[in-house]
Amino acid sequence: MSGDGLTPAGNTHFVCFDCNEKFGSPKDDDRSFAADCKHVHDMDILKTIWHGWSIDPFAKGTWCMYPPDCSFEYSAALQERAENVLFANQLGLGVGPAYIDGAIERGTLAAKDVATESRTS
Repeated sequence: MSGDGLTPAGNTHFVCFDCNEKFGSPKDDDRSFAADCKHVHDMDILKTIWHGWSIDPFAKGTWCMYPPDCSFEYSAALQERAENVLFANQLGLGVGPAYIDGAIERGTLAAKDVATESRTS
């Protein structure tokens, strides 16, 4: 878990990741999450937003951590353009693989390339 700044209303924005294979429902897991947080630190939880990555049909799981000696010899090839197809994946430029930040970064760059090329053609 990590603090991730403040909301526009000045409340703490808190981002958490888990690997809950038994994700029930946001409502049920929300109650459990709030109770667990209050065991760590007394706090008022105003709102929670959930996404069940472990049951997401597209993600088919949650984030992962690779060991330091893991090989990414095909990382560059997986980011190369294939004619008019651009790839935006989690192999970001400034962060480790499998982080959403890398996917956002690569997606933003691909969108910028598409916008630039569509203006010049």
